[in-house]
Amino acid sequence: MNVIAVECPACRLIESVEPGCLLLEIDGAEADDEKSSSASWICDGCHRLVALPIDLVVLLHLVAAGSSLLDTAPEDDEVAYPETATYGLPLTLDDLIDFHQILDDEAAFAAERCRELPENCP
Repeated sequence: MNVIAVECPACRLIESVEPGCLLLEIDGAEADDEKSSSASWICDGCHRLVALPIDLVVLLHLVAAGSSLLDTAPEDDEVAYPETATYGLPLTLDDLIDFHQILDDEAAFAAERCRELPENCP
């Protein structure tokens, strides 16, 4: 098990924490200073949320040890994943059966392909 020694800047307590107890945040790729990331944890001595600036090398070591990265991307910059699609009706069992029948019949598959994409028709 990995253990990381951290020192609280407020109470100067040096404690050993597991990597999962540290939350890592990248302040931004456009930041030009070397310590544009931070590691946060709750100090057992003063019970404060402590955030220390860290450089990229330390950040990568902490991620490799098992610390978690916080997702701080704005809502607009998020990637749209197919599993979060909210449009269209869900497939029914009948739709699935029809789909398999079309795939089994080459003529029906070609006709369906021409109906959906006329530029693919011979």
